Amino acid sequence: MYCPSTGNLSIVGVSFSGRVPTWGTPVSLLSTAYSQPYVLAGIIKLGDNKGAIAYTDRNPSSPFQANQYIRAFTISGNTLTVGAQVTIDTSTSGTFRFIEKVNTDTFCVGIKVPAASPANAVYGCSVSGTTVTAGTPDRSGGYSNTFSGAVFVEAGKFVINWGTTDSGTGWQVFTQSGTTLTAGTASTTSSSTNVVVNGHAYSNTQVYMNGRALTLSGTTITGVATTNPWMGGLPQNGSNFGQADQYFESPTSGVFFGYFNGMAQMGRQLANEAVTSPTTNVMLSLGWGGDTSVTWKSSNKFGNTTMILWGRYETTNNLAVTFVDLL
Repeated sequence: MYCPSTGNLSIVGVSFSGRVPTWGTPVSLLSTAYSQPYVLAGIIKLGDNKGAIAYTDRNPSSPFQANQYIRAFTISGNTLTVGAQVTIDTSTSGTFRFIEKVNTDTFCVGIKVPAASPANAVYGCSVSGTTVTAGTPDRSGGYSNTFSGAVFVEAGKFVINWGTTDSGTGWQVFTQSGTTLTAGTASTTSSSTNVVVNGHAYSNTQVYMNGRALTLSGTTITGVATTNPWMGGLPQNGSNFGQADQYFESPTSGVFFGYFNGMAQMGRQLANEAVTSPTTNVMLSLGWGGDTSVTWKSSNKFGNTTMILWGRYETTNNLAVTFVDLL
């Protein structure tokens, strides 16, 4: 996704021959209704040839109207077929916060609302073809400005960070069937103040999220630790793990995670169950891709040991792509 001009949101498909990209025809998603546009968006892969999108169209000036939308799409080569836009939330000053895969045909969306009523919301959503449906939102976590994100645990299950909320809720596990959410027992341990989710599930009982290691039993959080025992017991924070952690597996180096910290660094960190054996954490400075006019925005896994970065050239607003080999 990208904004070809202020207040306009589009999506474009890309195919690769080796590492040479071929760009498809962009599809416009949104042309904002407001003279001072405020657009936030997220995109996820659901299956090999399909995905989902969530985005905000918000007026940053009084009376701060806001609409939250979702869509589904399919892709063939670099050709996109995008479904109809569906409005899921119209709360004043609402803001898109996260979108996360739950299963091949389901995902969840988080919307931050800056008031105790109606409070922040988590929506369960389902996809059929390119048609999306949203269920009744869960607002039990109250309001927090640090309501930050969700981490996929296993098919049909995810954990969210409500932030430091007025209800005292920190993390909470949800299961999802279709658009129906079932909430587990919430943790009363205040979660990180980080507004960007940083995390990954090591197993269906081990989740690292926003500087804390969570131990799960079914839908109950049984432990919250400030160090990460599944990565050699090292303290972890947002500077180590980024917004788009990816699983990689190497026959010579074992399982590791590649990450992009949302700025000018990527790195890798080996997974290690032994608390007494520190892991290797390698940070790779991108140097802004060798071009100081490029701002990198997001990342994807590309092959077994390579991550791909997406960004833009600030001077021309053209899209940019680069590859980083982690091993």
